[in-house]
Amino acid sequence: MTDEDKFTTETDSTDVSTTNNTTGGAVHTAISAALARLGRVLAHSTTTADQQSGPVLMADGGQSDAKVIGHNTDNSGQTVGVWGEVDSTDGCGLATPDDARIDGTLLTNASDFVVQTGTTTTEDAQNIVAGHASNSVTDSAVGATIAGGGFDDGEFDFANVVHDNYGTVGGGANNQAGSNDNDPRTATSATVGGGFENTASGPAATVGGGDSNIASARYATVGGGSGNNASDIFATVGGGRGNNASDEYATVGGGIENTASARYVTVGGGNDNTASARYATVGGGQSNTASDFRATVGGGRGNNASGGNATVGGGRENTASAPQATVGGGNGNEASGNLATVGGGGGNTASGNLATVGGGEENTAGAAFATVPGGRRGAAENRESFVWNDGTQYHPIPNSDNDGLSSDTAVNSEPVTGSETFSVGATGGVRFITGGGVTYISGGSTGWNTTSTRTAKTNIDPVDPERALAGVDSMDVATWEYDDDGDGEAAGTTHIGPMAEDFHDAFDVGDSDEHINSVNARGVLFAAVQGLSEELDGKEAQLDDQRARLDDQRAHIEELEADAERKDDRIDSQRAQLDDQRAHIEELESRLERLEAHLDTDAQPADD
Repeated sequence: MTDEDKFTTETDSTDVSTTNNTTGGAVHTAISAALARLGRVLAHSTTTADQQSGPVLMADGGQSDAKVIGHNTDNSGQTVGVWGEVDSTDGCGLATPDDARIDGTLLTNASDFVVQTGTTTTEDAQNIVAGHASNSVTDSAVGATIAGGGFDDGEFDFANVVHDNYGTVGGGANNQAGSNDNDPRTATSATVGGGFENTASGPAATVGGGDSNIASARYATVGGGSGNNASDIFATVGGGRGNNASDEYATVGGGIENTASARYVTVGGGNDNTASARYATVGGGQSNTASDFRATVGGGRGNNASGGNATVGGGRENTASAPQATVGGGNGNEASGNLATVGGGGGNTASGNLATVGGGEENTAGAAFATVPGGRRGAAENRESFVWNDGTQYHPIPNSDNDGLSSDTAVNSEPVTGSETFSVGATGGVRFITGGGVTYISGGSTGWNTTSTRTAKTNIDPVDPERALAGVDSMDVATWEYDDDGDGEAAGTTHIGPMAEDFHDAFDVGDSDEHINSVNARGVLFAAVQGLSEELDGKEAQLDDQRARLDDQRAHIEELEADAERKDDRIDSQRAQLDDQRAHIEELESRLERLEAHLDTDAQPADD
């Protein structure tokens, strides 16, 4: 027997971790498992031949009375005892040209125990097979390791098998590392850590454990669980049951029956979730789908992100179906316009581009830039319209089976409908609370109320009503229209009032000389009315004095008129007397004429 045929426990001083980086960790694992098995093997009874102490072959070719290391089970082969150097300054080596079987306990005396297969003159490591005798490495594969495990009772053969170079099975039963295509180079360095009926059949593919898992592509990984499949390059399934990562770099973290079926997609976990377009993500939940480029569903149930870069945060039965559309959560919401958003709530729809529904129930933002912040049954149907409704059913909502408040429909013949409008339906009232007080409209009413109680005021100074009236009188009051776009074109609605600059010069109140606060405007009017009232009071006194003088003059006139009337009566009496006298004179004159005529007749001589 030559030195080359000697048993050795160390044939190369090079550490196993540097001899073969691929199998170094697996070798250490295999040794630990082999040692445990050796203890069980050594328990069988030894033969007389096993215990013989005759001459043995020594390392230097001589013979000694050293103990026999052992025969094989057929009692054939050279009984060898080796003593001396083996690539080190001291130690004992053991080598054999055939299979070696060791019965008994192997003690390392607290020193490192290293097994290296092959020699410094070989390119590839040899195979290590431990565990059940049915475990095997396919012919022509090199550097393979089966650390343990396996099962075969004659009826069920659950042996572990390594088919390809540098493949590893750590333990378990019925596991397979390699491709089993009679080419040991097809799926090199595949690894199954343990478990049952797992297969790593791609180059450098890994199955950590579990049962019935498959990593069938280069660098594919299944961490554990049951019935999981990583079937494309760098695909990963962390664990769970029935999960499938079927495209390059696809990942399923865990859960049950999840699918990552496009490049760079991720399903974190949950149940029955699918990420089916590049870079799509489903974080978890149940029956969620991210089916377009970079689409995301965070969780929840039955949610669908089917637009590019669309997002559904969670909730139930929500859909983001347009590019960059977002549904935060809730139930039965849909964002179907580009960059449209539904924050949450139930049964809400944002179908216009850049439209927003904050939440609430059965709200609709149906035009570009339309907004419904919340509430119930509000419909912003026109571009850049804003609607909030308390659920009151004012009129039918366009494109809906519901009644509510729409930006497109008047409630009481008001002209404020359509685009760029702000509509609020609040039958209980509206209020605005600022640092100085509250401005509100009561339910069932119109017109603004503002805080004006004395207890809410300070720095109270009286106003001179005359100065207020003079200030009002100093301002030019005109009709005018707003310049809508700053281009000199009128907005179309005529107003009346002073200019803010004149108001500020006259009264110096408010926080801007370009605006008139309605509280200040009313205050000025009150003060001016007081000034006008005082002025009217002075005029009234003057009028009273003038009225007294007029009354005196009227009485005097009446006396004069009475005296004149008396005189008129006397004149009338005298006229009557004169008339009587004239009549008497006329009668006398008539009688005189008749007398004269008679006398004339008597004076004439007779004809005879």
